[in-house]
Amino acid sequence: MQKYFSQYLPVAAAFFITTFSTQSNAADQIYQCELNGLERRIEIHYQQETGLPPCEVRYFKEAELPDSMQILWSADNETGYCEEKAAKFRQKLEGWGWQCAPTPSTEEERLQQ
Repeated sequence: MQKYFSQYLPVAAAFFITTFSTQSNAADQIYQCELNGLERRIEIHYQQETGLPPCEVRYFKEAELPDSMQILWSADNETGYCEEKAAKFRQKLEGWGWQCAPTPSTEEERLQQ
């Protein structure tokens, strides 16, 4: 048993490191918003490629706070929570005059090439 365990431990460790160290997933949804030359970005970030929770709604103010992110909402189990919150927030920005449009995620852009 000991020999069997030690033989496969490096393979299992490599699998877990590869699986859980990704920053962005194919299922991430991104909305780019613009107003008078300013840019804002709303992202629904999933920790799994399934597009299911856990998830976060992330907000970026590109010009005002470069490389800064706010997590507005998150969900551990509730399916659709992040999507609903992001949609309502996008509608709020559009009500203030921002023009928002969905953009392909980084992974989707890579797959299209």
